[in-house]
Amino acid sequence: MTVSSARSNKAAKAHGNMGRTFRHALLGSSALVGLALANPAAAQTFVPAGGTLEVTAGQTISNPNGGAISAGAGSTVTVRAGGRVEAGGNGITYDSGTLVNEGTVVAAGTAAYFFGSGNVINAGSIISNGSAGIRFIAGGTLTNTGTISTPSFGILNQGGALTLTNYGTMTTTTGNMNAPIYNQFAGMTLNLMAGSVVSNATSFAAGIESTVAGSTITLHTGVGSTDPGVSINGSPYVAP
Repeated sequence: MTVSSARSNKAAKAHGNMGRTFRHALLGSSALVGLALANPAAAQTFVPAGGTLEVTAGQTISNPNGGAISAGAGSTVTVRAGGRVEAGGNGITYDSGTLVNEGTVVAAGTAAYFFGSGNVINAGSIISNGSAGIRFIAGGTLTNTGTISTPSFGILNQGGALTLTNYGTMTTTTGNMNAPIYNQFAGMTLNLMAGSVVSNATSFAAGIESTVAGSTITLHTGVGSTDPGVSINGSPYVAP
C-alpha cells in the first residue's frame, strides 16, 4: 500500500457547495433493467425510491448536457463490466442508496453524489473530469478494488460517519489543493489494505486529508509510523 502527495503540511480546501439538481424523467428505455422508468426523449434517467437500475455489458446511459441518472431514496444502481454511465454534469445523483460499479462511470461533475447515506462497491472505474469522484453528504460506506480518478477530490465526505476500505487505486490527476481522500466529519474509519492513494496536486494536498480529529486510520501495508502523505488537521498523521 502506498500513499504519496505533493505537499502535506497544509490542509486542502474543500469545494463550495454544489447545487443539487434533479431533473426527473418518467419512462425508461429497453437498455435499462429492473424498476427504472424513463422517457426515451428525456435527458436524464430516473430511478424511483426503492427501485433498481442495471446497466449491462455494452449498454451506455449518457446525457452530455447534464446529469445522467437521478436515483430516489433507497435505490440501487448496478453498472456491470462493459457498461457505462456518461454525463456532462453529475453522473449519478442519489437521495440515498447503493452503487455497485463493475464498469465505468465518468462525469464532467461529480461521478456519484449522495445527499443521503450512500453505499458504494467499486470494482471498475469512477472518473470525474472536473469535480469529486464520490461525494458523501450523510456518510456511508465505500469499498474500492478498482480505480477512482479525478483532478479534484477523489472521495469528499462532508457529513456523517464514513467507512472506507481501499484495495484499489485512488488518484488525483492534476490541479491544486486536492486530495484523493478528503474528510470533513468526525468518525471516518479508513482501512487502507493495499493498492495506492496518490496525490499529483501541484501544492497543498496530502494523499489523505482530514480537517477534523476523531477519525480512525489503519495503514495495513507499506507505510511507516509517520507518513507525510497523511494529514489530520493540517499535521502529519502518526500511526499509533
